[in-house]
Amino acid sequence: MIGRTEKASLRLSEIASVLMRLDHVASFIVNANHSTMRHSARHTTNRQTAAHRKLDRRRADLYAGGLRKRAQKAALSI
Repeated sequence: MIGRTEKASLRLSEIASVLMRLDHVASFIVNANHSTMRHSARHTTNRQTAAHRKLDRRRADLYAGGLRKRAQKAALSI
């Protein structure tokens, strides 16, 4: 014979199981339009890549400018 606490525990585990299944199904409903998610993710990645390239170019110009100044000073001192 099942005791009162065992019955409550069994019922609680059944409810938890049903809620987990519902959560699983809901995730498919929310993500039903995969193409839109992939599209926006791709654009975000492209924007980030472009921003990094722009920053790298600025750094390269900054360092190259410093090297040019040093080279000019070295050439003038000779």
